Amino acid sequence: MIQLRTGHVPLNQHLHRIKKTDSPLCPNCEVYEETVKHLMLDCSSYDAARRRLRQKGGAKTRNLHALLTDKTLIPLAYQFIDSTKRLRRVFGAITPPKFDEEE
Repeated sequence: MIQLRTGHVPLNQHLHRIKKTDSPLCPNCEVYEETVKHLMLDCSSYDAARRRLRQKGGAKTRNLHALLTDKTLIPLAYQFIDSTKRLRRVFGAITPPKFDEEE
């Protein structure tokens, strides 16, 4: 989650910045830079997964900060990311964290 919050995640914008890929563009749409925001909120390639996310999490899932910080939304964000398969090559299957009731 820290990597998503800071943008230091293996998406093309970051990989291009550190000279690990030739282009910062999204490999799916090839129009916009592949950022965390693009992955989570904008890329049309993930519209079906995003609809499932919004059905479960409601309107708050349209806010990137909320998706990455709200304890009720973080597990849904993990499920969304895993369903895209975009980060599996690096991280494998992504399992949502479990928060204690007291936290």
